[in-house]
Amino acid sequence: MVRVQKLTVGQTYRNRNGWDYLCLENAGPGVAVLERESDGWTLLAHGICLYEDGSIEWDWSTWGHWPDGRPRKKEKHDV
Repeated sequence: MVRVQKLTVGQTYRNRNGWDYLCLENAGPGVAVLERESDGWTLLAHGICLYEDGSIEWDWSTWGHWPDGRPRKKEKHDV
């Protein structure tokens, strides 16, 4: 495990809890805007750690919200 200063924007990372998050932008050293792919929940992840298997986790998050005020519904073609 290594602490990272930034993630790759546009890349999806698997959190150690099993959820997939898309990196939308880097918001400062060790801070990134992440969107949970399953429902659109968006947050600022602080103190990001990257593991050898490519998964991530973070120390804490802030600014958690659904951008449209509610969970995004999956389209029929989404898996």
